Amino acid sequence: LEGLEPVASHGDELFLLFKMKDAPLSKEDEGFASSLIKYWTKFATEGNPGWRPVSNKMAPQYAILNDEGGISVKREMYFTEKMFFISSTNDIIKSYRNFDLESHPAILSVMEREVEVDEEETEENLLFEKNYSPIKMFFFAIAM
Repeated sequence: LEGLEPVASHGDELFLLFKMKDAPLSKEDEGFASSLIKYWTKFATEGNPGWRPVSNKMAPQYAILNDEGGISVKREMYFTEKMFFISSTNDIIKSYRNFDLESHPAILSVMEREVEVDEEETEENLLFEKNYSPIKMFFFAIAM
């Protein structure tokens, strides 16, 4: 599509790593596959893929591999802004995880009412099962 940069999705590299007869590789794809295999092999054998590690969790950069075997690094400001926003909500999230129900009577009453409704439904089901044979219950279920 015009104007859109190609992006990688989960599993996109599989057709590059495992030759498939129904998906022949172009020369560009072969060059890229070769580079990708070299990076993964270096990482598996040495523990270092050969690119700069992430140094800032709030403003990470990502590697862009090209089909000539080159690598560049890019950082998107919108991602950094989103990371700052998400991390700023941590205190709010923590406060909701640790609240005491007794200090919130409205929540406690809703939960108690749910238990009462469950108990009423259980009693109704038991009464229904007691008064109807399995065959009647089967036909009742079909009619619903």
